[in-house]
Amino acid sequence: MLPITIPGGDVYNEETNTFETINSCTLNLEHSLLSLYKWESKHHKPFLDNDHTNEEILDYIKCMTTNQVDERCYDHLSFENVEKIKKYIEDPMTATTFYDPFQNEGNNGGPKEIVTAEVIYSSMIILGIPIDIFEKRHLNHLITLIKVCKEKQDPDAGKNKVSQGDIMRHYSEVNKARRAAAKAKGK
Repeated sequence: MLPITIPGGDVYNEETNTFETINSCTLNLEHSLLSLYKWESKHHKPFLDNDHTNEEILDYIKCMTTNQVDERCYDHLSFENVEKIKKYIEDPMTATTFYDPFQNEGNNGGPKEIVTAEVIYSSMIILGIPIDIFEKRHLNHLITLIKVCKEKQDPDAGKNKVSQGDIMRHYSEVNKARRAAAKAKGK
């Protein structure tokens, strides 16, 4: 959980042209499957691996909040608060790593699977991971647990299953891009 404290004080309300007193508040935030589920239920699109508007990010922060707070508190998040929240969301929360032969592609050389809350819930059900225990834990920790369970279930799943042809095509594309960059640099 990430606590974010927003100091109280007098703030100017542009809509009413008056000053309002805001009490100090602490947002208790949890980047979890439950937060993801709430956000995707509202926005009807996948949250992970997508760019978002500032309004969508603010709404995700609201979905992450586990305690009751004055709605006006969200209007007073600082840039530093938001950066701290982004770092918390990106934190892997584990030392476990996985081999990915093409980093930005799926394991078969094609596009990565679009991961939504339902995909994660289905993996949990298939793997027998108790939803009530894990849906409120940090999402990156849960995703890592799912990957570990899949690899333990099928030890060959984590091994490089990319075909020789796919590897050769990938290397050819990388070399072509390097040659083009070197040629452009030489001009």
